Amino acid sequence: MMRQLLEDFSPDQVVYVYTTEGHVHVGSVTSLVDDVVFIRAPDGHTQININLADISTVRPLLDEPEEPLP
Repeated sequence: MMRQLLEDFSPDQVVYVYTTEGHVHVGSVTSLVDDVVFIRAPDGHTQININLADISTVRPLLDEPEEPLP
């Protein structure tokens, strides 16, 4: 189920990846090889590798418009 959820995100979509250890990673899912998820961090260079079994949930990063200050 988690694999399918990760595969459904497009490669240019930024997501939050929550791990069972309490870590939160932000980036784009670039590929899934066996049980390893490869994520490209927002800086475009840093590669994050996470074991699929260590992921508790994934959520898309939603850009919310900023409200102007009064």
